[in-house]
Amino acid sequence: MHRSVHPVVSQFPMLLVGCVALLLGWTVIGLAGLVRPRSVLLTGRLLFPLGALLGLALAVLAGASLLGGGVERLVLPVGLPNLPMHLRLDPLSSIFLVLLGASSFGISLFAGGYFRVGEGTAPGLLCLQYHLFLAAMGLVLIADDAYSFLVAWE
Repeated sequence: MHRSVHPVVSQFPMLLVGCVALLLGWTVIGLAGLVRPRSVLLTGRLLFPLGALLGLALAVLAGASLLGGGVERLVLPVGLPNLPMHLRLDPLSSIFLVLLGASSFGISLFAGGYFRVGEGTAPGLLCLQYHLFLAAMGLVLIADDAYSFLVAWE
């Protein structure tokens, strides 16, 4: 009896959709930093801790995907005509998403207490740059084609 060695592909990519939602959450948090860019209280006490929670949630979702061992695929209807973005969550990308989520959890918690009033770049701008970087890095890890990879990388 011959057994297939191909990974199981799920019908509805629930964990992948959850990961994409968390990456969008990081984008929203980054944009929220522009509401009051000089506010240390908003950025350091609210937005960075929220980003840390999203990182922890990403690590948990990716860990659940890793334990499941399956492959999830998603095609987003955005991009160039006749060239949508393809995303995939497999065990290898899950490992790196766990690392990204766990490390961003600790870094975000530390960074929230690092800001001081009137010193250096506006905290809201740093919040935008940091959280967009996290979202782009997560998208790089789940990109399933060259187009998606290049959009996320740039």
